[in-house]
This record gives sequence, C-alpha cells and structure tokens, in this order.
Amino acid sequence: MSTILRAVHNFTSENEDEITFNVNDLIEVVERDDLYSDGWWQGKVLPDGPVGLFPSAFTAPCDAVQALYDFHAEHKDELTFYAGDVIYVLEEDGPFGDDWWKVRLM
Repeated sequence: MSTILRAVHNFTSENEDEITFNVNDLIEVVERDDLYSDGWWQGKVLPDGPVGLFPSAFTAPCDAVQALYDFHAEHKDELTFYAGDVIYVLEEDGPFGDDWWKVRLM
C-alpha cells in the first residue's frame, strides 16, 4: 500500500513541475526525495491528479481504516460505505461528536 498524506495547508503551484492542492486533499507519495533534504517530494492529488512536486511540510500522515460493516447514510453530511472499503480519516476531533469522524472514501 502506498503512502497517503493529508494536506494541512493550501498550496498553489508556482512552476510546471509542482502540484496544487487544498486542505484535506489526499496526496499519494510517488517518491520521497530525501537525498536533497529540501522537503520537496513527488506525488499526486487523489484520485487522479497529475504527478508533481509538493512541499512535504504542508502535509501530515493520514490514517486509513477498513470498514467492518456496511453503513448507509441517512443525512446529506454522512457517507455510505461497505464492509471492506478503505476509508481515510481527515479529522477525529471536531464538532461531530466522539463517535463521528470526517473521512474520505477512495
């Protein structure tokens, strides 16, 4: 499984070889360029963005969980998912209450 990061700041590309993203976008790391230690990695915004460079300092690890059961949304701010789906956790704490997370399904 590839490394998935969550954007914690907006970033607008300034060069052709960079990618633009917004807070809570998911970024798949294609290559960590630790050789230069400049903090710029190569990745793509999921699900189907172009590959380019991005500042890794604008991102954070993103936890992924696998659904054990089906859940059918009853309200417009809920997400339907099925047992076995991989769900990326964007926020665990917030105005949703202890048992609700802000997530993204890929």
